[in-house]
Amino acid sequence: MTQWGRAGDLTSRRRIGWLLRSHRVLGADRTLTAFARVLAGPGRPAVAASTISRWESGAVAVGYGAVRRYEVVLGLPRNGLVAVIDTVNRHWSNTIVSAPALIRRVRTDAVDDLLDRACSGAIMRGSDWDRLTYALTSNGQATYLPRSLWAQLSDRLLAELQLADGLRWHERYEAMGRLLAYAGSRPAAIDSCVQAALDSRNQMAIEAVSALDGSDHHDASAAVLRQLERPTNSGAQAGALLASVRKIRAGHFGPDQRQRIAIVLHDLRDCPDSAGTIRLGRAILRDTSRARALPVRAQLKHSSFDHERRTVILRRVMTRIQAPLEVPAEDVILTQLVSEMLFSLCPGSRLSAASTIAASPYRASAAAAVAAELRHPSGLRLGWATALLDALRIVGGSAERRLVERLTVSPEIPEPLAATAAYSFCHLGGRTPDEFWASAIAAQTVHRSSAPRVAVLRGLVYSAGMTGTAPVLARLREDPTSPAVRTAAGWWLDLPASILSSARQ
Repeated sequence: MTQWGRAGDLTSRRRIGWLLRSHRVLGADRTLTAFARVLAGPGRPAVAASTISRWESGAVAVGYGAVRRYEVVLGLPRNGLVAVIDTVNRHWSNTIVSAPALIRRVRTDAVDDLLDRACSGAIMRGSDWDRLTYALTSNGQATYLPRSLWAQLSDRLLAELQLADGLRWHERYEAMGRLLAYAGSRPAAIDSCVQAALDSRNQMAIEAVSALDGSDHHDASAAVLRQLERPTNSGAQAGALLASVRKIRAGHFGPDQRQRIAIVLHDLRDCPDSAGTIRLGRAILRDTSRARALPVRAQLKHSSFDHERRTVILRRVMTRIQAPLEVPAEDVILTQLVSEMLFSLCPGSRLSAASTIAASPYRASAAAAVAAELRHPSGLRLGWATALLDALRIVGGSAERRLVERLTVSPEIPEPLAATAAYSFCHLGGRTPDEFWASAIAAQTVHRSSAPRVAVLRGLVYSAGMTGTAPVLARLREDPTSPAVRTAAGWWLDLPASILSSARQ
């Protein structure tokens, strides 16, 4: 059997090359020579087949213009590849810089209009944030804006980032990364994250705090440490744990700070799990202890599956992914991406891998394969099922939505897993029928455990908020079982309409 790619160090350039190649071969079904003719297009300079080959093998970096041509030729949404490539590059970069690796042409003619729109109640699309933040932070010249204006921009961008999903999230994640890295905007961007995390009503503090891994400034590190030691809420602490993964590896914390982080991680092992913080803490402690990044020796449980078991699962998943597409070759790069998506200790690496697969022609078959694992006899083991649901949030679609909804309401499913499902189905395609919401809420309030399943109810609030299902939020704001549920629903209902509308564009 032939192979696509080679095993070994999977650099960001090779990941991007694989993504482009998979679209050319599976999406366009064209040879290098034929695709080179189409990619050039009328009135454009010719592109050599050898150049495309070097892009797709990762031998040389592909430019922004070429990626945009792939999008156009393949009929993909604008930034459908660009935004994911920006995310991959930023995650795997060893340095924190404002400019993306895909260098654009700076367009300053629209900056004034975009600034006016961003600082008002006008709609801002993800592509607008891409153009605006690139022009302000990556033009090779110092950009002066008053601190108050930087603050307005970063406050609004963060508010939208917290609510965005899919491609719109990727566009805003990259834009926020630029503001956090650029010297002129950095103080305001860090402060936006800090203040959002300190808001006890904020239901999306996890986004605000985790974004701080995009800054090596000491204020960002101090804010992350504060949310680890004295979290505003469970979401803020989960965000701090997420940010700590990258910040520890990058050396953003000093010796004293690393010692304090180690104490927090050890203490988390004995606390009731909340927002997955124990799982996050264990993963960080295990990973960083191996690299001696923290001054502790971890005594932790082994992975849910040993190496041999993971190999069996991975082989089964890969067979299901590739079979529908009749791929005649073993794709070793796809295999590594799937392995990262399901088994990596690093949440950012899981997200990067899942996002790359979701942006490829393998998305639908990958979602079906992950869903099949959830239906497997071993699929409902808590840790493994959580990993599968995390993957489905990125690669899943309408075909998987009903499965995840059923996990939310099944009385046989443990509350932590049902809660994860409740937080997940809104990220899948399709629409949840009205009758499901009513039955799901009733199932949690009259559960056979006799105690209301508040974690699941909060997950339902999240999904209702992300899908804009205002009647469900209004009902949950009056829920008599839990003040936390009422607060969460009220927060979503109080969000400005302009922010909600923009975040979905």
